[in-house]
Amino acid sequence: MKPSRRAVFLFVLVFTFAAIYLLYEGITSGNYLLVALVIVAFMFILGLEARLSLRPPEPPKNSKPAKKSTR
Repeated sequence: MKPSRRAVFLFVLVFTFAAIYLLYEGITSGNYLLVALVIVAFMFILGLEARLSLRPPEPPKNSKPAKKSTR
């Protein structure tokens, strides 16, 4: 089951703001382990979002069965 594009975009947007805040906190407090972890997580999330958005759309599912030919 593929998530909707809006849900992925909202998740990436929220994660981006959280990553910027955590990077600021890590740099100002001198916690460079936090900075490294945020950068790694941010790259993972961006790669995941790119993989989800580049996937070809699934064909629509037919709710009715196909008609049988009468020959």
